[in-house]
Amino acid sequence: GEVYKLSNFVVAPVVGSYRPTMHPFKLIFQKKTKVQNVEKSDIPILGLSFTDLAEVSSYSDDYDYLIDVIGLMSGISNELEYIRDGKVTKMVVLELTDNR
Repeated sequence: GEVYKLSNFVVAPVVGSYRPTMHPFKLIFQKKTKVQNVEKSDIPILGLSFTDLAEVSSYSDDYDYLIDVIGLMSGISNELEYIRDGKVTKMVVLELTDNR
């Protein structure tokens, strides 16, 4: 796997009814945001609560929160679009495996 360093982003309080995580803050990427590959692959676990991939697949489609996982990216979709609350949202689906 690879580790990435994020810089030049904004940390803001989460407001409203859309709360994908239990955390009170969110990251906002901007034009100047950088995502850089890091040579040293140590992942600091402070503040993370890792969930086993087998457990993730048992969650319902309407699970309320984002989760922390470690896995190998084994696939990536083309860009997809869907409509939520009258707005077009773009997404890319990542496929992960833990090689078990």
